[in-house]
Amino acid sequence: MTSIRGVVVADDLTGANDTGHQFATRGYETTVTADTEAVTDATDVVVCNTDSRYRSPDDAAERVADAVKNHPASVVYKKIDSTLRGNLITEITAVIDAAGSDLVVVAPAFPRTNRITVSGMHLVDGTPVAATAAGRDPDKPVTDSHLPTLLSGLEYPLTGVNLPTVERGAEEFERTLRPLAATEDPVVVVCDATRDEHLESIAAAAAALDETVTYVGSGGLAQYVRLETSNAHGVLGVVGSASQQTFEQLSALNEEVVVVLDTELAVEESDTAVRDATERAIKTMRAHRTAVLTAARSSTDVKSTLEQGVDVGLTEAETRDRIASSLGSAATAIYGERQVTGVFATGGAVATQLLEQLGGTGVRLTGQTVASGVPVTRVVGGTAAGTPLITKAGAFGDEETIYNSLLYLSQYYGD
Repeated sequence: MTSIRGVVVADDLTGANDTGHQFATRGYETTVTADTEAVTDATDVVVCNTDSRYRSPDDAAERVADAVKNHPASVVYKKIDSTLRGNLITEITAVIDAAGSDLVVVAPAFPRTNRITVSGMHLVDGTPVAATAAGRDPDKPVTDSHLPTLLSGLEYPLTGVNLPTVERGAEEFERTLRPLAATEDPVVVVCDATRDEHLESIAAAAAALDETVTYVGSGGLAQYVRLETSNAHGVLGVVGSASQQTFEQLSALNEEVVVVLDTELAVEESDTAVRDATERAIKTMRAHRTAVLTAARSSTDVKSTLEQGVDVGLTEAETRDRIASSLGSAATAIYGERQVTGVFATGGAVATQLLEQLGGTGVRLTGQTVASGVPVTRVVGGTAAGTPLITKAGAFGDEETIYNSLLYLSQYYGD
């Protein structure tokens, strides 16, 4: 099973490459394929070239639907031609149906290539698109430059958002989108945009919604689409080391992101302790986009836990194994509940437990490091395949090492 964060469905190869490039430049591992069958290699983004621009509507719809269904992802992006050629109605409909969209944001503008949308009119080099070569396309000519009119054949409610609304910024635009996303049927929102800042605001507003948003655009909007929605992603740290250096590194973090496992409970009722830690970590990640799970903040904590183990008849080794297993189980549960974009682990036993419980068969070295001796890897196999994993030996690094590792993971993925 791969860890796909986004699927892009493009109707031709050049558009697939161009749109995929927008994600790759932000650090997402991106694979372009001409096959709508499921991609089995670990990757963040799958870009499917359905080669459907000039195919029959039925054939185009089938190819698009297959691409979406075979690549379950939190974000679905329908790449359309920036001059609006192709099976627009058919392919957008197929994406909405396959993705189960609550809201569809349409913004084909690509200002860097002089494609803009004003008052619903789509312009190429300042000329209404239907009056350009796209309007004379021998197979799929663009019949109307007014985007809402062109898309009026969609069997969904459609509304336009004009430039003044977009220019008010992401927070104001989010307030416009929120009630539309909460309606029973998916609403198609056609957006004006003349500058990159407009596209950035559109993407940010859509990403802030809890509902399922499908994006429809050219390579322009793809530059700003976030693959992790605001309520469903984050960076997870798992600390199993009991070294003094690790405790100093934990002290350098914001106290609010540190979640301490109830080790007294874990020694006697591991399942209950795991559920409790998982719930607290998810709340923390929701609030801060980062949660660091640990079993101790000091050597005193470690001593207390080992004594608790003796009281219930466990050896020191058995107690340590039980705590490592609890940390691994909680981290695995968090991964299942949240879309974790990166994991940091310190302490060999915990890192091993985590990898095993996620079904990983190993890691692939990327050649990158946070610091000397702190490599960046990717998980191979299992439910977390492709997920970035940074590991660190316990008694290693300076007091900023954990902080820098978490920062690396969050910045690398564009948060």
